[in-house]
Amino acid sequence: MKINGSFYKTYSATVYNNSERYSVDKAKKNSDLRGDTVEISSDALRMERVSNQEISREERINALKKEIQAGRYTINAEAIADKIIEYIA
Repeated sequence: MKINGSFYKTYSATVYNNSERYSVDKAKKNSDLRGDTVEISSDALRMERVSNQEISREERINALKKEIQAGRYTINAEAIADKIIEYIA
């Protein structure tokens, strides 16, 4: 039995094109079902927390500056001593 070379090339090209079309259609269908998703890394979440802490810190510093300028800021020596002891121990 003799196989014609041109028939084999045409047939294999058709099978390849159909399988390629099927995989593209399948990928489209899967992407439609899944929808878009976003994942935020742990590093990004940590950066967001630090950013929020910096804003809070700036607000606290500004409030302390206003108290000092108004003469209402008092130093709590007992709280400072407690923190020193915690640090040393």
